[in-house]
Amino acid sequence: MDNFSFSGDDLDANRVGKLSQGQRAILEEKRRSGLAQVGAGVGIFVAILIVAYLALQPNHYGQGICYPFLLLIAAFFGVLFVRLRHMNIGQDLRAGDVASARGALIVREELAISGGRRYVAEVGLARFALAEAVFVALSAFQEDTPRRECVIYYTPLSKTILSFEALEGAPPPHRPSFQEAVSRLYADEEQRNARK
Repeated sequence: MDNFSFSGDDLDANRVGKLSQGQRAILEEKRRSGLAQVGAGVGIFVAILIVAYLALQPNHYGQGICYPFLLLIAAFFGVLFVRLRHMNIGQDLRAGDVASARGALIVREELAISGGRRYVAEVGLARFALAEAVFVALSAFQEDTPRRECVIYYTPLSKTILSFEALEGAPPPHRPSFQEAVSRLYADEEQRNARK
């Protein structure tokens, strides 16, 4: 497990909505690793297609064994689609922007569909899938600063967490109740109708 850390320079750059040079280097390495994984996946897929083509050819019994291979191909496309969806690191690097989420930090471990564990964090309305190293760092942070509002800085598209900090003495943000939200909605609608 790699350690998750960031420097004061990283945090300063993130506060103004930019990536630091060190964070750029780390994200570039992640991007290259992801591209290598996709390349290997495409190679495996081509091999599966060749085997599937050969398997679909009639054998001496007169039938191809197509159904298992069609399922394998469909599953591979599903996995590749999910992997490519999370390959937004390159776009994050080109833009160089950093987003932030503010609110109470909730870090937890969940059971994944595959039966393994997955780690998630929620801050305000933002939800993040976490690597184990980031989970450990955020869990320690949460224990040190319970029930305090914090800011998490992350890349907008790939949602890679870059840094975080507690907000000293910050009151929890006001969250309107359902009734307040509905009242505001009706008031806005009435104003629009009055303008017409």
